[in-house]
Amino acid sequence: MPRKPKPITIQGVKYDSHKQAAEAFSVAYRTVLSAKARGSLDTLGIGAGKNFNGKSKIYERLKKGIASKPIVIQGVEYPSRKIAAEVLGVSVATIIRADKNNYLDKIGSGLRGRPRKG
Repeated sequence: MPRKPKPITIQGVKYDSHKQAAEAFSVAYRTVLSAKARGSLDTLGIGAGKNFNGKSKIYERLKKGIASKPIVIQGVEYPSRKIAAEVLGVSVATIIRADKNNYLDKIGSGLRGRPRKG
């Protein structure tokens, strides 16, 4: 006789089964079971992996109910990098790269690459 699926709640969302939750977070079914056993369902799918110690900034933001980090580009604050990328018509990778290399203010201005020496 097959087992009846058990509902599970992760990050405030109720799933009908562990398998459904695994699919929603794009992780393996066993990952959901492991996270449940460890008591770390609230960090499921954020990619912290085996080196996660529960003290990361991502974990602290999740505990507060904040899923993304706001970013300021050209004086405009966006709620997340993804939203900023959509509004500015660039990829999230471009936003991340610009943030890392300190040229956020040039995004969306049409300036690409390195400045020409004249």
